[in-house]
Amino acid sequence: MSTLRQALAQSVFSHAALVPSNDLPDICWLDPAAARPRSLLILAAAGPEFWRHCSTAQSDPVDQLATNAALAMAESLSLCGFLLYPAADAPLDLVAVMRHLGWVSGRSPLGMALSSEYGSYIAMRAVFGVVEAVELQVHGVASSKDTCIDCAAPCVDACPAGAPSIERGFDIGACASVRRQTNNPCQQACLARLACPAGAPYRYDDAQIVHHHTASRWFDAL
Repeated sequence: MSTLRQALAQSVFSHAALVPSNDLPDICWLDPAAARPRSLLILAAAGPEFWRHCSTAQSDPVDQLATNAALAMAESLSLCGFLLYPAADAPLDLVAVMRHLGWVSGRSPLGMALSSEYGSYIAMRAVFGVVEAVELQVHGVASSKDTCIDCAAPCVDACPAGAPSIERGFDIGACASVRRQTNNPCQQACLARLACPAGAPYRYDDAQIVHHHTASRWFDAL
């Protein structure tokens, strides 16, 4: 096994990549002209196992575990650098990066890229900027197909806001208008996401679903 593969097997992550920064196309960078570290250690987690290692006594258990685990992995690999994410807003389009690495495929009516194995239950958890050059290595289950092809799209029918759409994508404003309502049915989980059949065996535990859903703040200013 490679050193990175060994480190991944001993970590809380399910996917890992060492990538020369110049190997990522400009679409992966929020500001293609910004300065970049020479390389990146990119880490993702799929399924419910990551959450089961989190300490819910922490104010932000997911980011805290991701930070500690990413720094520990970088040290075990003797990589010099600094944490880009979740220490701050990553200079990367995280979904575009995962798609480039083959971990997810095309976007769904939910506005999310899905894995053919894990559905929407895969997420980038940490990015470590590496000061030295590395050889490209990518480990983790690849997404072999676009899971929305030939799907009956139960996510569209399940959403009380009518936000998901195959034709126009996800309507964030419509979603926000329902979520701001008192006693709305989406207070603890996204009903459309729960209706998606992709990756059902890897669905997050209920506590993790509630954590991510109630912690999201993107809709506040809409």
